[in-house]
Amino acid sequence: MRPRPFTFLALVALGTLVGHQLAYGLVASHAAIGHGYLGAVAALVVPLGFLAMGVVGLRLSGAGVERIGPWLATVASTQIAVFVLQETLEAAGSGHGAGSVVSQPVFWVGILLQPLVAWLLVAISRRGVEAVRTIGGGDTPAAAAVGVVTAAPVARNVHRPDPAASHRRRRGPPTSLV
Repeated sequence: MRPRPFTFLALVALGTLVGHQLAYGLVASHAAIGHGYLGAVAALVVPLGFLAMGVVGLRLSGAGVERIGPWLATVASTQIAVFVLQETLEAAGSGHGAGSVVSQPVFWVGILLQPLVAWLLVAISRRGVEAVRTIGGGDTPAAAAVGVVTAAPVARNVHRPDPAASHRRRRGPPTSLV
């Protein structure tokens, strides 16, 4: 699968943000310096990332490993590169040397988490689309994309008058009593 730029970048941004938060949650028990921008970034990245997950899920639904593997490797390696750049800029922006990040355990944990996060996001995307299709009872990508859930056809007991008996029940329109 050849990634579309918006989808690819939105998914990488979401994955990098999730990996960053996990790394700091696992390793750094205190609030790190230089993360004041993350709230604004998350407000933009999270909705766009979820939208990208839906697109990725639709495009990869039913695809085999031979199709997903190279694309997933590209997403994971790009997430690692973005995470390294992010940590380097955070260190430089907070007055520490840009090279100081390599001595921090959170840096290495974050690098190790990026491929796992990339895989999880793609897996959740695919399973989410499959779940919507299963619940909806259809296999239409358009219905799954917008979350349309259709019910299975229900046998309806529709009253159809007997044509032979129709002469007995003829009524005119209601008339005014006044």
